[in-house]
Amino acid sequence: MAKGKGKGRRTPHRSATRGRAAVRRHPAAPAPEDLELARGLREAMRGAPLSTATLVSQMIEYTEAGDDEGAPPLAAAPTLANLVESLIGIPIAETTAALHVMAILLTDEVMAARIRRELAGRKHPMPIDVAELASLRITRAVTMTIPGDVGEDLMLELTGPGVRDVTLMTYVDFRGGPFLKDAFLMPSSLEQAKAQMREIAERDGFAPDYPEVSLADARARLEAAMATYGSLEHMLEPQEMWPGLRPLLRFLLAHLPTGGYGYPGDAGIPMDLDDVGLDPLDEEFEEEVHDLAHAFLAAYLGSEEAEAIGDDDLIHDVAHEFAAIIVGEDEQYSWETIDIERVMTRVLPPLMPAELKEYCRAPEVLQAFVRHCHAVAGVEEAVDFRVGMEIARWVPDYLRMREDPGVVAIRNALETAALAADSIGLSYEDPAVEILGSVEALATLDDEPLPDEPLDVSGVPADIVERVSRMSALADGAIARLYDDVELRTAARRLIAKVAAGDPAIFRRKSGDEMGAAALVWLVAKANDQIGESWTLTVGELMDHFGLKGSPSQRAQPMLAAIGGSTDYDGRVRLADPLLLTSETRAELLDWFGDPH
Repeated sequence: MAKGKGKGRRTPHRSATRGRAAVRRHPAAPAPEDLELARGLREAMRGAPLSTATLVSQMIEYTEAGDDEGAPPLAAAPTLANLVESLIGIPIAETTAALHVMAILLTDEVMAARIRRELAGRKHPMPIDVAELASLRITRAVTMTIPGDVGEDLMLELTGPGVRDVTLMTYVDFRGGPFLKDAFLMPSSLEQAKAQMREIAERDGFAPDYPEVSLADARARLEAAMATYGSLEHMLEPQEMWPGLRPLLRFLLAHLPTGGYGYPGDAGIPMDLDDVGLDPLDEEFEEEVHDLAHAFLAAYLGSEEAEAIGDDDLIHDVAHEFAAIIVGEDEQYSWETIDIERVMTRVLPPLMPAELKEYCRAPEVLQAFVRHCHAVAGVEEAVDFRVGMEIARWVPDYLRMREDPGVVAIRNALETAALAADSIGLSYEDPAVEILGSVEALATLDDEPLPDEPLDVSGVPADIVERVSRMSALADGAIARLYDDVELRTAARRLIAKVAAGDPAIFRRKSGDEMGAAALVWLVAKANDQIGESWTLTVGELMDHFGLKGSPSQRAQPMLAAIGGSTDYDGRVRLADPLLLTSETRAELLDWFGDPH
């Protein structure tokens, strides 16, 4: 017993020291109508036509993908099945609206039937664009084409009960694809949308055309572009409404006529990672992919399995593809069933040759590669077995996709790009013309530094001299701050004078001088290997200097055309003039071509 505390001392009653005991109260659960899910849906139901369809499309997309990055907060459900059950469990008008849309957009017929059974017992009044969403159709399609653009806008007129003056804008990027890079809704009729886009384009100095596209062709193009996007999306930043609109667009395309023509096999042009917004694989990633693929090949090639499959080159290619996927997904090399679905239905079909015997080999290589990864990672046999069963489950779908029109279009584009890449370097003539302007220029090629010379406007029309000089001065400032390179500055001055003489109209259009200067610097930097993630400067840093966003590549295309320049298979700019190349670049060319002196 503690000293000083008597045995019979009485502890005072607790209420005497702190008053009446507090009553513990639990906060009341929020009413269903006050949940964030319901509030978001309620706002959409009161919004513009197709607001609810857009929101629910995003919910489906991000829960189907198992990734809520970029999704609206109310879409952050663990799985699509859980989300549907949550909506069914809250019988209010807002969830009824979401279920109406889901019943139309879902591709899972079992789940859609479950929703329709639930809706049969609900009597909430619905906005007409929700209640009649199944009748929504694409009724007209046009493309917006701009000279020198690296893709095209496909503009789709939407018509349905309660829906008028709505255009679905899509942008298909031809680099490395074609792939669907963006999609969003405009609250405008197709004619109004065309006028708005024309105004924007003309401010940048372009005069767009709007050729009509048959609905069958629109379907073929966009389905192929969506399929290609599926193989790239893990590398792409989501746009404001894309890929959230994918379920809605998928539904709309399914109701267009079939039998159309997609993009031709040569529609795809080389992808420049700086411009598309993709981050090039860093050296550490590439090294890990290389090591994993070659460890697999060392163990696999020569085995009975490999001998049965044959074609070492094919095995080599798909092994590197598989290694890139799993290194990017899981540092422990543990494959999940969702990875298998993506590989079997998105990655492999366009990657594999169309010849049946070769096409059928890929699942066997994938089985062996997964087993190798799991052996390295020490994955439990049960997991390995389950993933193996998943591969077998997707084989019928994989085989059916061999001759799918969208897959064929992508495969043709990839094969065309590969042939173009293989052809580089086979002959001096074509590269010499692209890079130097003529084969004869090889004879006088040297590696002397470009002099520090002023802008020469002697060949520039008088009415654009002031603007050319102003744009050149902006480029000078950027090069001085970002490079401090006299040769690049001289090259930029020579380039702008040559562009102005070749196509003066470029400088008579209404467009920003800063973007023009950025395009000028970008051209000389690209031609001299001085811009890009692996080089001195990134495109983002260049644009930050001018206080701009995006990429100057589109603005640069008319300039490049004005001097007879081009872009080669790997995205490098060719200015067709050795006088626009720095001494370092010309020294590399002398080494490549062989010093002719």
